[in-house]
Amino acid sequence: MEKGGVVPGLLDLVRASRVDRTLFGLSAVMVPVAVSGSMNYDVFIFCICCILLYSVFGIHNGLKDRDYRLPSCTKKVLLVLGGFTVAVSLMRVPIFISQLMYLFLGYFYNTSSRKILLMDSTVLSITHYLLPVFFSALVLGLSMKQAVYLSMYFFIVSLFYMPLKNIRGAEEDKSRGYKTLPSMFRKGVQMTFMAMSVSFILMFLGYFLFDLFVIYLLFLAVIIVLGIVMVYLCHNGDIILMAKLFRFVDVFFCFAFVASSSTSMIVVTISFLLALFSFYFVLSHMIRQKHLNIKNSVNEFLSYTYKRVSYFTHFELPRLSTREDAYAKI
Repeated sequence: MEKGGVVPGLLDLVRASRVDRTLFGLSAVMVPVAVSGSMNYDVFIFCICCILLYSVFGIHNGLKDRDYRLPSCTKKVLLVLGGFTVAVSLMRVPIFISQLMYLFLGYFYNTSSRKILLMDSTVLSITHYLLPVFFSALVLGLSMKQAVYLSMYFFIVSLFYMPLKNIRGAEEDKSRGYKTLPSMFRKGVQMTFMAMSVSFILMFLGYFLFDLFVIYLLFLAVIIVLGIVMVYLCHNGDIILMAKLFRFVDVFFCFAFVASSSTSMIVVTISFLLALFSFYFVLSHMIRQKHLNIKNSVNEFLSYTYKRVSYFTHFELPRLSTREDAYAKI
């Protein structure tokens, strides 16, 4: 055991598991549930396996990057949790295959992916969206075509906004040799937000591709506003709150799709609770950092937005009064 005692070490072990990040995968699972209109025992088992494996690689990531003072038994805990998850997944072949893929991608993410530009965000898009949507669709009885269609759409959308996670800790990534947009390029942050805007366009196209309810457009407007808020927070240097808001937007996008495609109140409520739980982490950070002066925050945000909109929309063409002036300019 490292210095600090048993209890602090175990608490760090729980923190390192990053259970809150399992909300991405769980929210993604609700998408095929909404499309199929059903929920079965196999989906429940798949969700349990995803939670356990996310925790395993969260701890492994903390162990590798030394983000926490973990106890000496950490490696044994990883083996036990990983072995138990694989054993449970043997109940269904698709679930077992998915967990093997999670094991490979999780190890690849923690050891090699961050040394290749954009590879870490690509792996996260696969583990957060492509795999959970695809395999949960299969165990729910959707066709292979539907499973591929759904999972590829969410994978491509997330591929453009997932690099947002790298804005936080860009300096640490650079010192560790991790290759991300913010750590590799002088305008990497701007490039990241430009990619986010592409994801908004793809989200809008989803309204037509999946024939969603009109309320989806309202949810999308909320997401776009939250995207602007993230730009504002980054501009003001509040990177931690921006990162937490990004995670909430990730989960909220799934809720928007579920609420716009399902008529089951149970399914919509579960998806909403996942989004609400994700928002709890944003709100708790705001309370700790005393960000709840709503009036000042709103005024600052509106002022920032106005300046940005004015910057991009206020163009003045040179006024040439006579033909001679025009030739003079040439």
